[in-house]
Amino acid sequence: MAEKHWVDNDHYRVVSEDGKTSYLYEAHLLGDICTEVAEHHKDGSTDAYERGGIIDDLFWGGKGKHK
Repeated sequence: MAEKHWVDNDHYRVVSEDGKTSYLYEAHLLGDICTEVAEHHKDGSTDAYERGGIIDDLFWGGKGKHK
């Protein structure tokens, strides 16, 4: 199971078990909101995407436009 890694008081990151993808969440009382999806590469680089909508979930795994 993935663990929460707090970035600050309002945001935390969840990393996939294989370490290739992470999700940045904004914590809210009524439910947390995913604001970013990041792909981590072997060379140490990262591609970050804004969180997409339902269509993005179906075709691109939740990635929206590139940041």
